[in-house]
Amino acid sequence: MLCFLCRASDNITLKPLSVGDAEIVNDEWPNKHVGSLFFVKRLIEWNPNIGAYNENNELMGWCLRLQAGPLGALQVRDNYKRRGIGSLVTLAMCKILANSDFDTFALVGENNFASQNMFKRLGFKHTDDVFWLRTYPTDENFEWSDNL
Repeated sequence: MLCFLCRASDNITLKPLSVGDAEIVNDEWPNKHVGSLFFVKRLIEWNPNIGAYNENNELMGWCLRLQAGPLGALQVRDNYKRRGIGSLVTLAMCKILANSDFDTFALVGENNFASQNMFKRLGFKHTDDVFWLRTYPTDENFEWSDNL
């Protein structure tokens, strides 16, 4: 059972991301690829998400809900790591999803030990393994567009 008590410190504001944040999210995302900015913009516009902002409204960390439902693109910018921001946005997303009657699950890379440990501390349990496939266009003239 996850604890949904999450409180941001006075200098952190939790709020949904805007499409204007998409470039930052995409640039920091380890899975960035051609066309991923378009994908991130769609996730922000269409799915629940949360961002943690400092007193200057600078985006410090975020969590999005991926197209199949898991938490994903959970990221904290390097200069804000080790401050609990990843846990904060994760718990905030859990609360948002629970209030919408959605279950919460996450996808974590098998070598991402920091995230694995964070999720374990928050009460998540490893229940299964998944494998991601990336498909590429078969038309050699195809170009992804990052415009909505």
